[in-house]
Amino acid sequence: MKNHGVSIVEMIISITILGVISFIMVTIFFASDRVTKGQQIGSTIQTENIFGQNMMRKNLKDATGILTNVTIDAITYTTNEQNLVFKVPSINASGDIINSTWDTFVYTSSGTYPTAQVKLLISPDASSSRPASSQVMVSLVDNLQFRYNSNTISDISYVDITLRTKKTEGEHSRRFTTETRVTLRNF
Repeated sequence: MKNHGVSIVEMIISITILGVISFIMVTIFFASDRVTKGQQIGSTIQTENIFGQNMMRKNLKDATGILTNVTIDAITYTTNEQNLVFKVPSINASGDIINSTWDTFVYTSSGTYPTAQVKLLISPDASSSRPASSQVMVSLVDNLQFRYNSNTISDISYVDITLRTKKTEGEHSRRFTTETRVTLRNF
């Protein structure tokens, strides 16, 4: 008489094979989760960085000159590697340029990573319709650096901007760096 049941050896082999397959599947799942998390972090800092660079480029293209310094709310900002002070033509309520009148813009980096931010401060002329403001343009800043083509403020015709953003979550850390050169409006 034939026994149609499963022997203990066959059962152990089946359970072993199932265990190995389960182990491989769990390993693949956790590895792909780590990769996905790293990609999400990279995407976040890349988006933030590119947005910040684009905004700085846009505002600087409207600049008519770099200023040595400006005082806003009792704080003096001086053009150097971490701060950029520049003037932009003032605008009226219709958005038209007011001749011989300028608003002052400041890009400054405050704090240290992970709380560092790039801020845009706007100090408008009294006749300008542009509102005074202080806006965070980029967070997650690891480094911001401005380089100028001249040491003499009045001779600066372009600005090189290097912005590095960074984000760390658990064991995942990503950095993204952009560099751009912006030529001022009058050059």
